[in-house]
Amino acid sequence: MTRSPLTALFLAEDESCLTLDRKVLRRLGVTQARFFASGRKALDCLGILASAASRAANGPDTPAGSVDILICNERLSDMTGLRFLSHVRSLPGLADIPVVFLVGSAQSTVALAARASNSCAVLARPYTQDQADAALDLAVLPEARYAPLVLPPSFVDRFGPKTARTESTPILKRHDPKTPRVPGEAALREGLAALHRGDSVSADRLLHGSYQADPGRIETCLALSKLFAFLHKEKEELAWLCKAGVLCFKRGDATRAKSILAQLPRGKAGQTPLLAEAGLALQEGEAKAAALSFLEAHKLDPSQPLHALIGRTCMFTPAPEEHMRDLIQALSRAGHGATAGKLHWRLLQPAKAEEEYRPGFLDNFPLLQDIVSVATHTFKTWRHAA
Repeated sequence: MTRSPLTALFLAEDESCLTLDRKVLRRLGVTQARFFASGRKALDCLGILASAASRAANGPDTPAGSVDILICNERLSDMTGLRFLSHVRSLPGLADIPVVFLVGSAQSTVALAARASNSCAVLARPYTQDQADAALDLAVLPEARYAPLVLPPSFVDRFGPKTARTESTPILKRHDPKTPRVPGEAALREGLAALHRGDSVSADRLLHGSYQADPGRIETCLALSKLFAFLHKEKEELAWLCKAGVLCFKRGDATRAKSILAQLPRGKAGQTPLLAEAGLALQEGEAKAAALSFLEAHKLDPSQPLHALIGRTCMFTPAPEEHMRDLIQALSRAGHGATAGKLHWRLLQPAKAEEEYRPGFLDNFPLLQDIVSVATHTFKTWRHAA
């Protein structure tokens, strides 16, 4: 297909990863105008071009340096490609620019998110010249760029760094907190005061020091959850919230435990405090502790099969199959070989041809979970706007 020459702006974390892309797209009539690793700098450049185009709108000529199409990688140096695309679609003068979004896999969740937004053409590597040609044709269609990018902020930010790190950006050393000079109770009060002032570095040092002095203090766990909410670190925020709920449950305060764990996303770490504890232990790499929590939860409620408890909890962890294997190995080492064998057959062993099909807990689940996340957020946003 013959098309008019297009001037493109390329964005990627590293220019070298676009070498092959530029070769293929050049054959299709795309010429590179400029490369950007920083999404913020690219937005500034596009803003200037959009202003120039607006001033020249009444003139017969196209402003010099205009861009016909954006070729954006899924990762940039200072933000994710989805975050960059959300900025592009929200800025006046940029909402109509065609975008080809490059992803590493057509089945990845970031590819799903880009397609769900319906505001760009998605091109998955490796691709053929015909596939690239089709993506360019799709990118210039109105329906591929007029729809808003309505995705949960946490979903948009999940696939890379959120902000650029500069010399002035503090690097928090949470793995080795400094012991405060004041007792744990005072450190907790001073840490909360620092958080209210917006001094996250001092709050991080004081609150972790308070937890180190007294790991059983529920208020400290809740304060650390607030700290990471302030820092927009969702994973750490939920982990400390989970710690606080489990502590309440183990002390017999089931009402408060239920109230705290109700703040977790549904199914994030299980349906009970013990399953929440198991999910938290899994994400921290403590398979043995997680296995013991699962056994304890099964003893409290034998009507729930052990494989169901493990499967439902592992589905919400970053590496479900790996975590299941670690749990089964931990149970075997702890002397529960028969149980470990049954779990391996039920969760990991594929069904034989002569056996009746038994659905696995991992079948399509990550994809379905992300579809539900995007759809729910889109519905709430549009309902609010209406």
